[in-house]
Amino acid sequence: MKIPSQIVEWFEKMKGDYEQSVQSVLDRFERNNTDQQKRYDQAMLENFSNLKQANKAQREQYDKQVSQLQLDVTYYKQQVAQQQQAIMQLNTRYDAVVNSLLVGNKEHSDIKDIISEDMFVDPVEHKTIAEDSVASKPIISKITPVTSAENSNELNVPDKTLNYNVVPSAMEPANKAKELDASNTLFEQALLYREKNEFELSFSLFEQAAQSGHLKAMGAMCRSYFLGEGIEEDHTIGLAWLIKAAGQELPRAVSKVKQFQENEPDLYQQALAISLE
Repeated sequence: MKIPSQIVEWFEKMKGDYEQSVQSVLDRFERNNTDQQKRYDQAMLENFSNLKQANKAQREQYDKQVSQLQLDVTYYKQQVAQQQQAIMQLNTRYDAVVNSLLVGNKEHSDIKDIISEDMFVDPVEHKTIAEDSVASKPIISKITPVTSAENSNELNVPDKTLNYNVVPSAMEPANKAKELDASNTLFEQALLYREKNEFELSFSLFEQAAQSGHLKAMGAMCRSYFLGEGIEEDHTIGLAWLIKAAGQELPRAVSKVKQFQENEPDLYQQALAISLE
C-alpha cells in the first residue's frame, strides 16, 4: 500500500518545523546562557574590582596604623630610656643624699654622744665660785676696838670694857650666800621640771641659775642646747655654756670641753668666741 506523497511531504515538513523549533530553542538557550555568563562574569569582575579596591584601602589603612605604631614604639622606647636615665640619676642623688644624711647623722650623733643624758645631775657636788668665795672669806672681815671715854687717856690696851663691832663690809659675803642659795633653788627646781619633761620651764630656770654663776646650771644649759630640751637645738651655744663652766674649773666640763677641742675644733672655736662675748 503506497503512502500518498502529500502525507510524506506533510511529515517531512512537520519534521523540519520541529527540528527548526528545537534548534531555535537551543539557540535561544545558548544565547541566554551566554548572556547570563557574561552578566555573571561582569558581576564577578565588578565584585572583584570592589574587593580589590576595598582590600587596597584596608591595606593602606593598616600600613598607616603600622607606621603609627612604629612611631609610637620608637617614642615610648625613647621615653622609657629617658625615664630609666632619670631614675638612675635620682638613684644616684638618693644614694648621695642618704649617704650624706648617714654621715651627717653619725657626726651629729658623735657630737651628742659627748654630752651624756645624765650630765651634771648626779649627786656628786661641785662647788661654784660663789661657794668657794663664801668659804674662803670670814663673815667678820675686820674688827675695830671701841673704848669708853674714861679709858681714853690710858694705854691703847683693850680691857674688859672693850666692845667689838662688825664692819658693814661683812654683809657682802652674806649677800653672795643668799644668791648662792637662790641659784641652787632654781637649779633644783629646774631638775624637777626636767624630770617631768616640762623642758621649757626647766630651761628658763637653768638659764636664770646659770646667769647667776651656778656652774652645774651652765652644764645643764649645755645639755639643753645639745638635746633641744626647751630650746631650739644649737650645739655652738651649748658648747659656749660648757666652756664657761670649764673656765670656772668644773671638772667634768673641763674634760668634755677637751673632747670637743680634739674632735670638733671648728665647733670649739665658734663656741669659744661666743663664750668670750
